[in-house]
This record gives sequence, structure tokens and C-alpha cells, in this order.
Amino acid sequence: EDLAKALGVTSQAVSRWEANGCYPDMGMIPAIANYFHITIDELFGYNNDRNNKIKEYNDKANYLLNNEKDMTECIAWLRNGLNEYPAETVLKCQLAAALNKQGWTIKGEKPNRYWEEAVSLYEELLPEEESCIIPLLSLYAELEEYEKAEKLAYEQPGVDCSKEVLLGRIYGAENAKLHQGN
Repeated sequence: EDLAKALGVTSQAVSRWEANGCYPDMGMIPAIANYFHITIDELFGYNNDRNNKIKEYNDKANYLLNNEKDMTECIAWLRNGLNEYPAETVLKCQLAAALNKQGWTIKGEKPNRYWEEAVSLYEELLPEEESCIIPLLSLYAELEEYEKAEKLAYEQPGVDCSKEVLLGRIYGAENAKLHQGN
């Protein structure tokens, strides 16, 4: 009765939900979760399943990237992960890295379908994922897309924003050398 009153529905409606006779309107789901002080995932019984599954995909991909030469299994594994979690940045980054590595097995072959797909992923990820800049520039160079590489390089902050230069401004040039390479 308390839940029905808080949600503005009849107690019979709540009773039907409890008996699996019907389900609440989707618009009520956030209010129900808030009433019980839990997340919507918890309300539906997803206790961290998503994060655990993404971690599983990521861990296996890391293992394959670091221990295998042929990336076929890694690429297939990550594609499965992205089918399940299509917006997951970490899986996209891993897939781009696996495609990049696999592309070296057919270096010189034109077109290099692995590198082209990796470039596409890196370009998609780049606004949010700065770690994509270096492999993307490398692939542009390998694919002889020098204009794209140069444009991307010019879009990056100048060297005057590097930690060595900034530390030099803070501590003076002599002391800044102590921080270089750290």
C-alpha cells in the first residue's frame, strides 16, 4: 500500500506486479527504483553483470594482444563483445589495436582491410580517447595518408604544453631537467 501511494497507483496494480500478472509502465521504473533506494539495474537483478562481462572481454583481449601473433581470435572475441556492448569504448580501443596488429601480417597488401578498419575506429574514438593519436598517426603514415596525418598533428597542442616545458616554468630551466623523462 505504501508503494502504491508513493507511486500514485492502486494497491491492486502493485499486487498484480507482484504476482507477475502484469508489469508497471516503463515510465514508473525510475520511481520504483528510487522508492527502494536502488539502481534500475539492481531492480532488474543486474548486479554488476555488465561490468563483469566487459572486464572479461577486456582481460581476454589483453591476453591475446600480448601473447598471440595472429589476432583472428582476438578480433572475433572483441566483435562479440561489441555486439553485446556496442558503445563500449574500451572494447573499441582493443579492437582497433588488434586490427592494427593484424594489419602488419598483410603489410604491403592494398587495400589493407585491417588497417582501414582500425583507422575508422581510431577516428571514431579520437575525440574522447587521446591514446588513439599515436597509433592513428602511424597508420596514416603506413597507408600514405600524409595529409590526414599532418592535419591531425597540427590539431594537437604545441610542445609548450608538455610537462617538461610546464615544469621548467614552475621550477626554472635547471630544475626542470630533473623532471624530464618522469
